[in-house]
Amino acid sequence: MEEVTLPDGQRGGVLGLGAVLAATSHSDSSSPILRGLFVRERLLCQPLGTPPADVPAIPEIASDATTRERFEQHTADPVCASCHQYIDPVGFGFEAYDAVGRYRARLGRHGRRGADGRGHTRPVLHLG
Repeated sequence: MEEVTLPDGQRGGVLGLGAVLAATSHSDSSSPILRGLFVRERLLCQPLGTPPADVPAIPEIASDATTRERFEQHTADPVCASCHQYIDPVGFGFEAYDAVGRYRARLGRHGRRGADGRGHTRPVLHLG
């Protein structure tokens, strides 16, 4: 193990650790759903339950779409939105980090959008 110095403003607390970010991702892509669920269920103790068995697949979206663009479909469908309105906004807050927890300044397969962590999102709703 080796200590590294990181630029100010890119990391903070346990949620900014590479191990946490990698554990809440897929092997080849970040996952706002896994990251949002981790925060809601493990840290805030707000269990959301399992999704219904008949959840439809997410429709195909342009290959250069950002993760946020791909997953915004969840909140467009009222059935999906019943849970994803609580999950996705939290998970989108981690999109400045890739699948293994590296900070990234650009998003999308072609690096076409910024990921400065100051993007606009829906309010994070409280369960209760």
